Amino acid sequence: MKFLSIAFIFVLVLALAGEAKASIITLNDLNSTASFNVTSGEGMNSWIVDGANQLKQQWFWFREGTNPEQPINALSAPTVKVTDSNFNPGDDTLNVLYQGQGLKIVVSHTLTGGTAGSGKSDLAETITITNTSGIVKDLHFFQYVDMDLAGTALDSSLILSGVPSPNTATQTEGNYAVGETVNTPRPSHYEAGIASLLLAKLQDNLATDLADAASASQGDLAWAFQWDIQLAPGGTYQISKDKNLAIVPEPGAWTLLSLGAAMGLGLLRLRKRSR
Repeated sequence: MKFLSIAFIFVLVLALAGEAKASIITLNDLNSTASFNVTSGEGMNSWIVDGANQLKQQWFWFREGTNPEQPINALSAPTVKVTDSNFNPGDDTLNVLYQGQGLKIVVSHTLTGGTAGSGKSDLAETITITNTSGIVKDLHFFQYVDMDLAGTALDSSLILSGVPSPNTATQTEGNYAVGETVNTPRPSHYEAGIASLLLAKLQDNLATDLADAASASQGDLAWAFQWDIQLAPGGTYQISKDKNLAIVPEPGAWTLLSLGAAMGLGLLRLRKRSR
């Protein structure tokens, strides 16, 4: 009997250790890896491209009515499925399910790397929210993104753009640029600003609406999108978006390209006049 008790405790310890390990998920594809802590409000905590980490944090929050925001992992322990969608070495797709408080939220991430040394990488994401309760849900869903381009906290510029309201974020630092486009549906509110201040809005135990600030510069920058949703019983709301990371020409290169284009246009005009 004593032997069985010791054996049971040993198995339990192993199971718990495996569960803790499983909370950190890493996706791999070509020159890119992305890591996720799916059991905490930390969420996605790295996006490494050609050996350099370009992201500090991305995660999702929600609230009902005027209640404070909660990270989506407050709903339940996650159910996780990791797969390989393109037959490159490593798993590149992560699906995570959270369910509780009359809601079911599934977050899907698919990582697509570039060739080694290209500096290119893509992350496609879909969030599916289902109302499993018997009442209409007054929901407010948030995404927060803090990129650390070029491996540094300081960023040069961040612009949120789109018509009739922003659905695209573009951030630059050095010769790195990242763009995120919300394909559908367009966010209800948005905000670009200092990362620590923006994150505090989602963690201050107060109901938050983003300030609709479309740009920020010089600092540790981040952006957030907000969707205001009236979700009927049994109803589903799906957000589709995509992030693309790339190396762009440095400012000097842009100047040379512009000068070359201007000289070419001038030569073309001279030729037309001579004719």
